[in-house]
Amino acid sequence: MSERFPEIDWYCDRCNAYLNDQPGFDDHKYTWKCKECGYKNSISSTNIFESEDEFRNFMSSTIDDIFGKILKK
Repeated sequence: MSERFPEIDWYCDRCNAYLNDQPGFDDHKYTWKCKECGYKNSISSTNIFESEDEFRNFMSSTIDDIFGKILKK
């Protein structure tokens, strides 16, 4: 079976391990449990970023949004 996201390198959101080479990795699955740290990573088009900086900025703004909503309560 061909890859769902050809030429995309997947890295663990927690430990930054390279997922593509982990035994059994299949990007047709919607989640992948990292063999290094056990974190369940989402494998979807919404999680494809041009660079690590873009990913970090996305995560930072997401965390800011969550904390902002908590503080409003």
